[in-house]
Amino acid sequence: MTRRLILVALALPLMGLAPAPDPWPTFRGGPANAGRTATAVRPLAARPSKRPVAAFATRGLIWGTPVVGADGTVYLGSADKHLYALAPDGRGGYRERWSYPIFDRPDAVIDSACALTRDGLVVVPGGDGYLHALDRLTGFPRWTFRAAAPEELHQKGQVVGSFEGNVQVGPDGTLYAGCDDGAMYALAPDGRVRWRTPTGMMVWSSPAIDPAGRWLAFGSLDGHVYLLDPRDGRVLDRHAAGGEVKSSPAADPDGRLFVGTSGGRLLALDVVDGAKLREAWAFDTGAEVYASPARWGDVVIAGAMDGRIHGLGRDGEPRWTYRARGRVAASAVVSADGVAFVGGSDGTLYALDAASGERVWSFRATPSRLRANLDASPALAPDGVVHVASYDGHLYGVPFEWPLANRHDPRVATGGHEDPPDWGPAAAAATLRVQDAQGAYHVAPVGMLGLGETLRLRLVAPGDDAARTRFAINPGGLAVALAGGTGEVEATLSSDGRFLDVAPRELYAPDTAYRLRVRGGYRTKQAAWPLDRLNPFAEAHAFAAELAFRTAPAGPATPRGPLAWAASRLYLHQPAALDTYTPAALDGQAAILVAPAGVGPDGTTPLLGLPALPGPAGARPLAEPSKVFTLEGRVADGWLKAHGRFRLAAMGGDVPFESFVAAAPLRPDGSLGDGEFTAKAPLWGIRGSGAAYSFPAALLNEVADHGLRLIALGAFTGGAPAPVALPRAHGAFRRTAGGLVVALDAPPAGEHLLAALAVDAAGRP
Repeated sequence: MTRRLILVALALPLMGLAPAPDPWPTFRGGPANAGRTATAVRPLAARPSKRPVAAFATRGLIWGTPVVGADGTVYLGSADKHLYALAPDGRGGYRERWSYPIFDRPDAVIDSACALTRDGLVVVPGGDGYLHALDRLTGFPRWTFRAAAPEELHQKGQVVGSFEGNVQVGPDGTLYAGCDDGAMYALAPDGRVRWRTPTGMMVWSSPAIDPAGRWLAFGSLDGHVYLLDPRDGRVLDRHAAGGEVKSSPAADPDGRLFVGTSGGRLLALDVVDGAKLREAWAFDTGAEVYASPARWGDVVIAGAMDGRIHGLGRDGEPRWTYRARGRVAASAVVSADGVAFVGGSDGTLYALDAASGERVWSFRATPSRLRANLDASPALAPDGVVHVASYDGHLYGVPFEWPLANRHDPRVATGGHEDPPDWGPAAAAATLRVQDAQGAYHVAPVGMLGLGETLRLRLVAPGDDAARTRFAINPGGLAVALAGGTGEVEATLSSDGRFLDVAPRELYAPDTAYRLRVRGGYRTKQAAWPLDRLNPFAEAHAFAAELAFRTAPAGPATPRGPLAWAASRLYLHQPAALDTYTPAALDGQAAILVAPAGVGPDGTTPLLGLPALPGPAGARPLAEPSKVFTLEGRVADGWLKAHGRFRLAAMGGDVPFESFVAAAPLRPDGSLGDGEFTAKAPLWGIRGSGAAYSFPAALLNEVADHGLRLIALGAFTGGAPAPVALPRAHGAFRRTAGGLVVALDAPPAGEHLLAALAVDAAGRP
């Protein structure tokens, strides 16, 4: 008997039984990129809610869409450089089966969706410039493929081979992946390259594939939709889309493609005779369409960066609009019975009726509204659990029935066609509200203010409804006055004109009461840059605000001797438009700030910034001389404030911040606490993938002030560097026309990043 059972078990694979299909194997669910599943969820509304909302924490921001295997395992990547395989734990939560680290290189994050193949592989697109093919049961690597970008330039973060395009799987098993080197790659299932087709800029779009195998279509940041022959990569046609195309086309059975652009257009393109693109219609959303459209019947669903989610007919006629609270960059996934799931930038997951746009429910997944974006598109599993990932580093699993059975929960809302913003207590006239570290708004600062902390003040006026309007503070006639204590403040208007950021020019006095008064004007409309920005007094409606705050007591005494601090996980709060461009790249950044001579009697110290790799044990030095920088620092009352120039080169982007100011408290152990920074860069100096980068015209009012500068406010995680020797080599130096020449007394042992810090008589670098 036992022998027969063994023979039968051994014979099963020989009988050719096909494995169960994966319910959500790629970014948009399959080669058509339709964003539709075979799972029906409405019957679950009648069942008792016994399944909890699940959460799994990674150590980095999550941008990429989770994919789901036939056995319920969820696969997703994180900015902590790992791909996770998470199985159901039997109690409604996640259990880590395995995790796989990609190569530990600068900017080597995972911010795109992997793909599940029919032969048991997980193919992972990496910011390290490689595609990694893993055994899905064990996580063991089967093969890797490296992009064609030069290794030296990739190391510098200038022209990179990062795979930020989600991996697509063709009907014959061919793997397609867009790359930051501007090319679309086609690989055989064993990792051998079949062809590489270049475009004029980065490729973040995942291709839609004709079921008959005649064409594949995708977008490029060069502003075109490309139509290729999938057999050899030959360009059959390309269509000028009127803006960058980050969106992935969705194809319907008749060969019509739907795709969004940074210029705010949602396009319908017909594929004529399998070889020609013809524009059928264009719908102007009024804001960038980063999301990839989803199809349900004859309804096309796509969100825009002004917070509106649109439902259009196949003919381009509007069917409905839902107004979300925050910007929408995530792509919708639609159930078989017409429920569309999509995430917002404030951490809210929406379930909308696909036919009418009516809210079935919404659920605030993240406790904070900053670093909360659900920009990773959801994935719907066959058991009705919606898996969605957040910038806060968590994967959330929300059973469809849970919000409906917990309507009393303050995170849940039902019904209606909009989710209005929450500015705190109602204001009868235009004023400023304080935004706290979690993104909530208050009439005055909550608690004491740090000695170097920035007050984020947002214009709030009747009729303003967050991302969907263009209210902005006028730079002309703005008056800011500080009373109490000593010192001065510096007020900076955000690039989009919605925030006024007020910070001490040096540091506030500890344990002191202050009062801030602000007067100015604002406008309720923005047409186009430069008309709005070059007329600073345009449409000057008045606003005023007055608020009081008290500063915190002095911190620990200044440490003595040489110092080293770590700063990692940079994140931009402003302007919000950059949330979809830079978050993963910044999350993978780190630096070690070295004060070789400690802090002087007057509190000043020159700082040498060394590039580093972030990790769980702290930042560790990276041997890349092009990323070394210097700052002038000052330490007083337990706070560090530093300023200078800083060049951010990451994942193909190059931003020369001509003014960079950072502030953070010191912890009792002498390490650096979590801090924030303000940085300004000329737009004409920004580069992308080695070339000058031009922001889309529709984005200029969001990212450029009247001087065509990008003004950024962000945060970073402080700490101590990983235990590492920082030896000081001695020698003589002399200045030459080519720079500084240093002659060391003795060569250092082993490999080192050699950096010299020269200071003037005042101790300035």
